[in-house]
Amino acid sequence: MAAIDKLFAPFKRRIQQMLRVGTLIRVNDAQPIQLVQLELLSGEVVDVPRIQDYGITSVPLPGAKGVVAAIGGKSNGYVCIKMDDKRYRQLALKKGEVALYDHQGQLVHLKEGGLMDLIALTQITAKVPLFRIEGNLDVTGEIKDRADTNGQTMSGMRTAYNDHDHAGDSGGITGKPNQGMSS
Repeated sequence: MAAIDKLFAPFKRRIQQMLRVGTLIRVNDAQPIQLVQLELLSGEVVDVPRIQDYGITSVPLPGAKGVVAAIGGKSNGYVCIKMDDKRYRQLALKKGEVALYDHQGQLVHLKEGGLMDLIALTQITAKVPLFRIEGNLDVTGEIKDRADTNGQTMSGMRTAYNDHDHAGDSGGITGKPNQGMSS
């Protein structure tokens, strides 16, 4: 029995080393493949490449948890294949929902029933030749047009229209419009 244990010991070690969990210490995002430093549960500190999904990238914060896989069962072939941070993960999503989030509370949430929440802390910038909305637009704050109105707000343009008058055809000044722009 001891001889069999000795024979299979290297295979057992390789299997045990194949997947390990660690805590993120730091990230180097300056290279085409992101490098992360993790402290594994064994106390070993490793610097490994982090494989991310195409089209999605992130720089996790220290303290996040990662899973490293040993390619070929060898610890010199580690790659980080998953990263999560329970401190910031969105909770209580319904089946089929998807969320993209960060540690500041910013969120893109694709919700059940065709709804989407988009939460930004300061500003959303879209750089496109045309931004088209098909449907109604419901705005609770000011709308500011910077194109050809010198930065006037919609409420400012509404006030200017409602208060305007003209020189009359026979001298004098016309009255204010009898149908003002409503708010």
